[in-house]
Amino acid sequence: CVNSYMNRTPKIVGVIAALLVSLLVVKVILARQVDDQKLISESLREAVKASREGKPGGVMDKLSLHMKVNGSEYESNRFDVSDFIRKSRPDIDFDNTRAVVTGDEAKIVSPARIQVDFLGQKMDRRIKEMTLTFRKEDDHEWLVIPVRKWKLSEVTAPPDAVNEFLQNN
Repeated sequence: CVNSYMNRTPKIVGVIAALLVSLLVVKVILARQVDDQKLISESLREAVKASREGKPGGVMDKLSLHMKVNGSEYESNRFDVSDFIRKSRPDIDFDNTRAVVTGDEAKIVSPARIQVDFLGQKMDRRIKEMTLTFRKEDDHEWLVIPVRKWKLSEVTAPPDAVNEFLQNN
């Protein structure tokens, strides 16, 4: 009788452990059901931080992918421009961080203040309008829990923004 009880103990412990893990997974999934605005704000903070630290994927890095001067793109020098922006480690602040969400896409249109060290000279400039586009993407937390995250996919500014940025205030 004692022997049969001992044989069942590992099964009981296994079932209890499986139930606890299942409850933990459900709790994490329910806790991740956060408001889109909060997730977009978090993604924006990460992109601004990446710019400040000179890492790829930052706001200014994305902007350099769509940069035009006098109506023409920097096709041949795109990596040089991106590398220059990364090395200058710009700090950027947006007046508006409220996104307009449409399905799996969200946009923030806002004036921005950019501080950058340009050839040893500190520059503090405003760009009157920048458009940040975010897309909702599938991701995994802890390698197994599926989640949806907002990621910055594109940053654009009006064609005159580069000239506006380079002018002395």
